[in-house]
Amino acid sequence: MVLKRLADWLEKISVAGLAVGLFQLNTAGVITGVLAFCGTMLLTHHIHKKDAK
Repeated sequence: MVLKRLADWLEKISVAGLAVGLFQLNTAGVITGVLAFCGTMLLTHHIHKKDAK
């Protein structure tokens, strides 16, 4: 349950980081967004893998 909440939070951070980074041409925002999105994917994969057992 906590991992799902963390994945949801990371997803929101990734969208916000990408939006701010792209619209303001801020490289740090884009990098933050991409890293948060990668973290979301890793957590989501871990959650689904754990649920499949």
